[in-house]
Amino acid sequence: MIVADVMGGASGDAGRAASLAADVVCRGAAMAAAALVAIAAACGGVRAEVTTARSGQITLRATQATPLRLQLDIHAPPPARIASVAGSLGGTALVAPSLVEYPAAGQLTAIYILIDTSDPARRRAVARKIRHIRQMMTLAKPHHRFGLARFDQQLRVLVPLGAGPKAVEAALANVKADGLRTYFFEAAIEASRQLGAFQADRRALFILSDGKIEDVKTAYDVRALVAAARRASVRVYGMGYSGSAVEPREFQNLRVPSKETGGRFVKTNARFDLPADFLASPFAALGGGGRTVLDLTPARSAGLGGPANARITVALDGGQTLVATVPVLLPTLPLGGFLQKAKQPRYLPYTIGGGVAVLVVLALLFRWFVRLRRRLREAREAILPAAIAVLEFVGETGSKFEMVKRSISIGRRKDNDLALGNGSVSGYHATIHRKSDGSFIITDRDSENGVAINDEEVKIAELKDGDEVDLGEVRFRFSLTGAT
Repeated sequence: MIVADVMGGASGDAGRAASLAADVVCRGAAMAAAALVAIAAACGGVRAEVTTARSGQITLRATQATPLRLQLDIHAPPPARIASVAGSLGGTALVAPSLVEYPAAGQLTAIYILIDTSDPARRRAVARKIRHIRQMMTLAKPHHRFGLARFDQQLRVLVPLGAGPKAVEAALANVKADGLRTYFFEAAIEASRQLGAFQADRRALFILSDGKIEDVKTAYDVRALVAAARRASVRVYGMGYSGSAVEPREFQNLRVPSKETGGRFVKTNARFDLPADFLASPFAALGGGGRTVLDLTPARSAGLGGPANARITVALDGGQTLVATVPVLLPTLPLGGFLQKAKQPRYLPYTIGGGVAVLVVLALLFRWFVRLRRRLREAREAILPAAIAVLEFVGETGSKFEMVKRSISIGRRKDNDLALGNGSVSGYHATIHRKSDGSFIITDRDSENGVAINDEEVKIAELKDGDEVDLGEVRFRFSLTGAT
């Protein structure tokens, strides 16, 4: 009966049927275009924008990872607690589910520690810095990932970012005051850049220094450091060492970036002692807050589409509030009205035809993307960069791994650069890093079965051509002569 009614209407008014068919075809084409955008986003063609807002103790990072989901990462250092999170878009309320406290499963905090070792006369201060860092390492949490560097005229990485506290403690044995000048801003800005490139949910830069700037020709200043830290979402924690009861004016180079990035500034007394409350919980302020996701569907159902501004309100128990405007991009297809119309009996044949057409288009697009990805993979394999070192596995004929990056991670987990299936290897076992002078260092990431070079167990050590390295039961030969 439904088909007869439609056909009867079509025979009575061919123009009307043609118009309906054209309408369905246009809607089908629009749906196919939306599908193309979705596939492009899944393949990395669309990147989520990040909006950052700060007010007092509250820091908000908002990411629209999908068209109808707005992820909110909120940092409110203890003892402050988040009382409520709410949002609205075009007058439509957006209800947030309960907050998942930080750190949730898989979340990491990256902590980079910089030690000023620029003057042998500061030997006593450097010794105190080392002692304080050792105390701090005893308070590390499982989700903390550390890096350690010293600086004078240049930044020297001692422990690459991603290591555990034991690697930092081991590297401190080689730290001493033997530099000539302090290139303070250059070192701190470069460290901020390295932190920004490291995959982590929160990042902090601890600078242990007297704040003196001994490169009078530097083009950088405290404003450049603040800008670099903000770009990388880094909180600066300045730790001033002067040995004087009177605060030197150079401490402003530590105090200002700490304040402007939401970190903290502390200073020693005349005996180079830091405040006891800070040493008791140096990383406490990196915790607090959490993550929630706002559903933008109510706004879309209310007819909103395209660019819009979401209003986000975060309130703390103490009454402090952050109100932020977050740009979002809503889907523009009129899917709600179309679906209601498509369910009507007289449009059913066109709906089915349009649906089939969309499925065919999606199938063709999927096939095209599969071929494209295969060709891209083949192209990448054809232009692989030259290896800077080779790991030749002992006992496995012809098995080797070419190191083409400055730093690689080795372990049993699949997200390592070199994933090993042997059960004696920890999930994140070790890292190998090429330093700026061309030498290589290997760092034990607090693995269960340790790292040994030529049968001698190490925590952090330089690798030389021909060294045989044991990671649990896995042995490989480190080769520079075999690199292409």
